[in-house]
Amino acid sequence: MHAPPPAAQPGTPPQAAPTAPPTAPTPPSAAPTAPPAAPGPPSARPLRKDQERALSAYAWANNAKTANALTDYEIAVQGFAAALLRTGFAAAVSVLERGANRPGAKLLLANLASRSLPGIPAADVAEWPNNVRALADIGRYMQATRELLASLAWLRRACRALGAGTEP
Repeated sequence: MHAPPPAAQPGTPPQAAPTAPPTAPTPPSAAPTAPPAAPGPPSARPLRKDQERALSAYAWANNAKTANALTDYEIAVQGFAAALLRTGFAAAVSVLERGANRPGAKLLLANLASRSLPGIPAADVAEWPNNVRALADIGRYMQATRELLASLAWLRRACRALGAGTEP
């Protein structure tokens, strides 16, 4: 038998009632099943497109800096972005191809070829420009152009950030 709870003395707050004992766990067959967790930290979420663009841009710019070609790479990025806006995707790729004798343009072409865009799979540097020119679906062409413009914006930022303080 349990003894009754002691009476509250004047001026003291009332005590909480005793809690019920915990219930027995549900058997494994009755528990709802959850999909297996992805490896990594428990709170890891997939990256957003803009986060993927930023990570790629900083990795590419860092590779250019490591190869001592960041200045030329930044010129190639800015020139390609301007050509993309001025003449369109396929024509800008042709301009980039013609300038592939410079280390920055060659590296940019290799980086762009390594990333898939809507309607354009990642490919070898030699075949990627042909894949761009062969894209017949205008909707995919416009999506690829928009995606590329967003990536180039991050790439310009990354080049400026990594190149800060390197000029005399």
